[in-house]
Amino acid sequence: MKTKVYLRRVRINNGGYDRPGSYWGTGQPLYYFQADLPDTYSHTIWQWHTCDAELTAADVPSCRNCGRSVKRDLNEISDYTRANDRNHAKEIIQAKYSTLDLTFYR
Repeated sequence: MKTKVYLRRVRINNGGYDRPGSYWGTGQPLYYFQADLPDTYSHTIWQWHTCDAELTAADVPSCRNCGRSVKRDLNEISDYTRANDRNHAKEIIQAKYSTLDLTFYR
């Protein structure tokens, strides 16, 4: 099953800011991508955990010590990447999500 990835370049001014005013710095062009994941794909984010407890499989999805969530399953991905051009951005995203059959859209 093909996964549609919407990929667009984020315009940054000479000072390193995008149109809404977020600072990104200067350098390689910045690209934003977003995709809805198929139900058969499990994408998990391990969130920052501030408690000093040692985490084990029994702690998922939350820490036994402090109760904070340490794992979250997602049904979409969205992120930013720096790349030389659009094709380079596609290569980076395809490498990161190599188990998915990706199709890119603007």
